[in-house]
Amino acid sequence: MRKLFKFIMITLAIVSSWFYFESLKEEKAAEKLLEGLTTNYEGFYRISCKGDLKKLEKEFNGKFNAIYREHRDILDGYDTNRNPPKEVLDILNIKKTPICLVLDHKEIIYRTHTLKDLDHYLNELEEKVYNSIESKQAHRLFSEDANKYSLLVIGEKGLAEEDGFEWMEKNEITNVKSIQRESSLKYINEQYEILDLDKSPAFVVFNTKSIVLKTYNEDELIQFLRSNNPKEHR
Repeated sequence: MRKLFKFIMITLAIVSSWFYFESLKEEKAAEKLLEGLTTNYEGFYRISCKGDLKKLEKEFNGKFNAIYREHRDILDGYDTNRNPPKEVLDILNIKKTPICLVLDHKEIIYRTHTLKDLDHYLNELEEKVYNSIESKQAHRLFSEDANKYSLLVIGEKGLAEEDGFEWMEKNEITNVKSIQRESSLKYINEQYEILDLDKSPAFVVFNTKSIVLKTYNEDELIQFLRSNNPKEHR
């Protein structure tokens, strides 16, 4: 009797361990798949459509691309897959296609089988984004590398005229991925209200999510870049 009990307990332990490791594998597979679908920018969204998109367009009497263009300011991109593998559908818990998913920077936040509902939901998101972030296009200035900053330079003299790589080498700057230049202060303030710049030259440093420095002094910019790490501002 004791041997039978021991055998049963060992069997249960093995089965339990198998289910545990299988669930871990499924979680990791889901995480990996979502990483490829989600947006890199907090506060912005991406669309993923699985199945025959033309069927949805026919029911909607309109094109998916028209919806995407209409809401482009809050969207970071989209992908479509007419014949997704069953394992993908299982991981995403999709029971029926065609379907459109809306994802933020972490997870799926909305599912729909009609483009009409997708358009309606994006309208709601658009209103939410415009009310909650300081600029609808600011994310386009953000760095694409978590280990490096991006730098925006406004003005016509000094750093605005120098070669960016030479400037970084001369000042021992190694943590800047890209330098964007614009001579017109008026244009920048109109395009990116979040900046609210008073004068030029001006220098704005971004990580992958936000502004981390705004200054009108090049020496302050250099000191900041030498002394800070992008990961500290994540």
